[in-house]
Parts: sequence; structure tokens; C-alpha cells
Amino acid sequence: MDEISTYETNEPLSDRFRLALIIITACMGLLGVYAIYAVFTSGIEWGFDIDWNCFKSPFFPVLAIIGFFLQFLNWQHSSMETWIGTKGPNDSKMKWEKSNDITDVMFGGCLMPIIMHLVVYPCAIGAIIWYAIMGAVHLLGKASPFVISALIAGVVFLFYRLGNKTSANRYRMAILAALTLVEGAALAGTAYYMKNHDSISIFSNFSNDSEWAESIGICTITGDGVNLRVGPGTNFEKSGYSVSTGEAYPLLEESGEWVKIDYNSTPLWLSNRFCQLTYGNGGEKTASEDDDLGCWTGDEQSEENTAVETAEEPVTEVINPISGAISLTGKLDGKYEIVLQYTVSEDGSVSGSYYYTKYKTPISLSGEISQGNMTLEEHTNGNLTGRFIGTVTSDGFDGVWESADGSRTMDCTLHRI
Repeated sequence: MDEISTYETNEPLSDRFRLALIIITACMGLLGVYAIYAVFTSGIEWGFDIDWNCFKSPFFPVLAIIGFFLQFLNWQHSSMETWIGTKGPNDSKMKWEKSNDITDVMFGGCLMPIIMHLVVYPCAIGAIIWYAIMGAVHLLGKASPFVISALIAGVVFLFYRLGNKTSANRYRMAILAALTLVEGAALAGTAYYMKNHDSISIFSNFSNDSEWAESIGICTITGDGVNLRVGPGTNFEKSGYSVSTGEAYPLLEESGEWVKIDYNSTPLWLSNRFCQLTYGNGGEKTASEDDDLGCWTGDEQSEENTAVETAEEPVTEVINPISGAISLTGKLDGKYEIVLQYTVSEDGSVSGSYYYTKYKTPISLSGEISQGNMTLEEHTNGNLTGRFIGTVTSDGFDGVWESADGSRTMDCTLHRI
């Protein structure tokens, strides 16, 4: 019998290969543990931007078409035909016959089945699919750290399994080196990304208005419960979102007495009476008292009553008479560009918000200023997530941003817009 010349697993090199695989896998496991640590300690905010109104989604027509075909899996004919029951004096059971009335035949036997099978059933099935998906995504968003951690552990295990399968291959060491580079880059990239990002926005580009424009300034809200609309006028429907005093958003466009803002990556409109506009060149603009009240529906008052109250208490009085709204821009740690806006009250309290220019998701701020020293705490979903600590300068702000537990700090130097 000829001597076997193939590369078998009992060769000495295979034993050394397995030892090398175990050592490298252990190193990958340590890198994976650090990546999982980065996931849980990054304080990252998962923004899935779920829209629970399925009819606004561009995917809903597709789901409705799917629903149209799914109804045939459990077909049940729908109609509203009228049946007339008769019973003679000697009959023990009721006799049923369809009505021959032309209205019953046309409406119940023809029109209603068409509406039910072409519109109602497809939309109902599509809505069920939509809310099942959105519910799963919503739960996934809250469990994101655990899901990512499970994926990281799975990647390390897969690396070991693939390495074992290559132990009898002629180019086993080259394959192991390639797998090591790929997995090492994946794990290190995950850790780096989680440590250097404060928020992730998913699905935000799937909104019903994909229009995008460069920001021309900042819109600072000066009223509570101000509704946002899908277009510039009260004849446009409400978006279902509202904004409150102190919040700031990128200003995209102006149209008469209405302004378009970037609300969590969705362009929406509000009346300029309930905001202060700060332009890129530092100029400011507030609405005149004669402007239309637009979308103000705070307590569902009539526009007439709201106009009287607004005339007695002009919007411009909401802005602090000491300093008004101050808009700053700069970078955290020299890498993450932000826009920060705040207003100082007479008692020294400070309110405002800031957002990362890459994500444009406002984060609320509140704090105080004393003898030029200012502390602003940021809150997300009611939880303290960090704070700005520093000194107000003639040009802006100089200090640091630190996490809520003080374990992470970043230099912060901002200048006026």
C-alpha cells in the first residue's frame, strides 16, 4: 500500500496548529470580553425612531400587497347580501332566500366584497405585520446590548469552529492568520465604535418625507405643547409630535410665518410665533405679535382665546431678558462636533439642549450659572447621562463633558455661532 501523502490531522504540525488555535482563540475571547464591556459601558442611546402610524410608512403599501395574497390562505368570502326569512303556518323551519332588491344585490353582493377583499383585508393583514415588526424592533432596541453581546460571543465560537475545520488543509496557517485578522478587526471595530458614539439612529431615513436640506440656523422653542405639522399651515395635518420651551432644533427652511425644523431626522413645520431663530451668521429673529398662531394647540383652546392670551404675554418675554438664547458650536474631545443652545433665567438657572451634528437628536440640558462657572446636566428619557462643567467665556464655553458616573471625560471648547 502506498504511503499516505495527504495532510492528515495526526501530523505534528496539526498538533502545533491546534495549540496555536487555542491560544489565539483565548486572545480573541479576551478581545470579545472587552468589546462586550464597551457595549455595556458606552452609555449609547439607541434611536430606532419607530413610527407607530403604519399608514405613514412607505413600506405599508408593500405589506398591504402581501396581505392581499395572504388572505387567500384562509379564504372566506365576505358579502353583505340581505337574506329574507319566511315561515308558513305549517312550516317547522324558517326558509331563507336572498333578497332580489337591486340595491342589496349591487351593494351587498358586489361592492362590499370588492371593498373587503381589495382594501379592508389587505390593510388589516398589513397592519398586523407592521405592528409585529415594530414591536419586535422596539424590544430589540431595549435589549440591544444583550443582542450584540450574544453576537460577539457567537463570532468568537465560530472562529474556533472554522479554525478546527482547517487543521487538515495545506494552507492551514495562512487561513488561520486570515481568520484572526478578520475577527480581530471585527471585535476591535465594535469596541471602538461603541466607545466613540453616544447615539445610533436607525430607521430615521425611512420617514415619509425623505427631503433633506442643510441647516441654515437653529430654531429654539419658546412655547410648551407646540404641535408640529407635516406642512406649512394649519390646513396640514398634525404629525403627532410636539415640542416644548428650551428645546433647540436645526432650522431647515422658512415659508412665510412657518419654519421647517429637523425633528429627529424628520422635516416638520411649526409657526414662527413659538420659536426664536438663530441664523448661521449669529443673527436672531423672533415672531411679531401680529403673526398667525399657526399650530399652537396646547390645551385645545380656540385660536381666538389663544390670541388674547398671547397678546397679554408676548413670546419675546419668554426669552430671558438678561442674555436671551445663546447658541454655541464646537467639538467634544476634538472629534465629535456638537451644537449647544441655552437660555439663562434671572435666578441663574439655565435650560437648553444640544445635539451631535452627525445625528441631530436633541438632548435636553438644565443647570445653573454662578460667577461665570456653569454646570449643565443632560438627561435622556428622564435619566442623567452626563454633564457639561466649565467656564463661560466672552467667545463661548470652555470646560469638559463628563459621563454621569464620572468615569469618562472629554474636553469641550465651544464658540458662539
